[in-house]
Amino acid sequence: MEYNRGTLSEGLYLMYLGGLIAAVGLVATLLLFMLPVLRVLSLVSAIAALIGAIISVVGLYKMRHLHPDYMSALLLLGLQFVIKIVSRNQINSVVLDMILILVSLVGLYFLIRATNFFLDLRGREDMVKMGNRVLFFNIASSLVSSVLNMFIPKLVNSVEGLFGIIILLLVISLVVTWYQLSYMKKSAEALR
Repeated sequence: MEYNRGTLSEGLYLMYLGGLIAAVGLVATLLLFMLPVLRVLSLVSAIAALIGAIISVVGLYKMRHLHPDYMSALLLLGLQFVIKIVSRNQINSVVLDMILILVSLVGLYFLIRATNFFLDLRGREDMVKMGNRVLFFNIASSLVSSVLNMFIPKLVNSVEGLFGIIILLLVISLVVTWYQLSYMKKSAEALR
């Protein structure tokens, strides 16, 4: 199958770069919890997340015609934004949060499936396996986070306990994000 290697590699690299910038926002959030003196980081976190999301959307948009799954992932990303906007106006948005997690995971599935398709064409079974692990780790992380979030009131009787669970969730998210970013960057390099 013929495809534009430059577009594919550039799109994946932009998604990596966008994710990296958003991860900076996650680290800023982690620091904010650890050191409340650094309240200014909440603004940095929000700006980083926005810039990272925009760059990732541009990367995915560039790849939308290379494989149908990239278009599906892009449409699901748009749906995620709509759900986030709707859930902001809801007092009890547990159902919308669950739908958001599911839509996010399905979008990641399409992204990885399309990327793995091209990696397989290049004979990069090692990267295909890494992509599958990225999906598995994201699913596992989402399940752990969802369970902990549902049971926080029952598990935590103190501010310190709540603080500990929040830090644990942020660290899990950061590790999974790092592994996913590593996959995106290595895929971009492998598909040049």
